[in-house]
Amino acid sequence: MPCFTGLSSGGGGDRESLLSLSDSLEARLAAPSSAKDLRRLHDGVSDLHSGCVALIDSVPATGRFRFRSLLNRLDEQARELDLAAAGRGGGGADKVLGDLRGTVKEVAAVLRR
Repeated sequence: MPCFTGLSSGGGGDRESLLSLSDSLEARLAAPSSAKDLRRLHDGVSDLHSGCVALIDSVPATGRFRFRSLLNRLDEQARELDLAAAGRGGGGADKVLGDLRGTVKEVAAVLRR
């Protein structure tokens, strides 16, 4: 069952597709049940990150630094999620998922502006 659109394969995305992806991620971050779910979430977070990187220049200059900072945090959390999915995460998946929920919401808020 596919859960995310392949934004990374298309080389980016528009704001609406990224907002849709962030909404989907928020819902799926609430209740992952297996390592396979964590891997799917990792793929979705990576797609969101890639699509947002393509839109950095369209963010108003006053918010661009903050947006880049959010994307760096999103990238780091995606790596932590990958480690948690492989069972090598020191802090466990719950902390990473909680942090990711907040970051995805913040990224979505910037995209809505």
